[in-house]
Amino acid sequence: GTEGHDHQHTGTNHSRKKVERRMRYVLMALTGTWTAVYAIARKVLFPHQTSGFANRFVSVVHAVLALSLAFHVIDWKRPLRDIAQTNTKEQTQVMAVSFSYFLYDTVCCFCLEPSDLSNAMHHLATVAGFAVGVFTEKCATELVAALLLAEASSPFLHMRYLLREAGWKGTQIATLNDLAFASTFFVCRILLGPFLVYYTLRSESHVLCKAGATGLFLVSLFWFRKIVQIAMGKVGNSKKKVAKET
Repeated sequence: GTEGHDHQHTGTNHSRKKVERRMRYVLMALTGTWTAVYAIARKVLFPHQTSGFANRFVSVVHAVLALSLAFHVIDWKRPLRDIAQTNTKEQTQVMAVSFSYFLYDTVCCFCLEPSDLSNAMHHLATVAGFAVGVFTEKCATELVAALLLAEASSPFLHMRYLLREAGWKGTQIATLNDLAFASTFFVCRILLGPFLVYYTLRSESHVLCKAGATGLFLVSLFWFRKIVQIAMGKVGNSKKKVAKET
């Protein structure tokens, strides 16, 4: 009986290592793909723009892709029913796509914006969470839900920088984009985010997922404070402008 159990245990370990090795190759290939998208954006699509512009373009592509994939795999009848449970194949695939993007983007952030500490923390927490989800094959429910909430405002955030560099700052499109960014950020990260953090903390989820969820929410609060300050500044400036004209 013991010999059979040991043989079964060895077999499980062997198949686990095989899965992990395959996943490492998949992640390397996907990270290479994101880097290639950046190179195409930098050299072919937008050769006259900055490297930051090309990187933001890649971020918009990832955000749109991640949102559609996450939307597809979430069970909308009971979205948080399987917290801390074993992943489905589809959930692991969604996480691999975003995990590889964040590996690529973490390197970009350290190269392009080394002084942005809050962004670095955000990326490291995200990478740690996805590493847990992909290599333990658990916790995908909460990680994919977090991906959906976190990425909902991302296209508008990155479009903000793209519009500014393209000389569209102050236009109606830029203002509408700012409003869309602030409102999706508020609804997804500030209103809905705490529910996900609460359910993750009281579940059997991995300790790194719990720490990451808490960390990401605190970073979101810090960023939301900045968004409010910018918005208040804009309102103040437009009031001064009106007062000058009247």
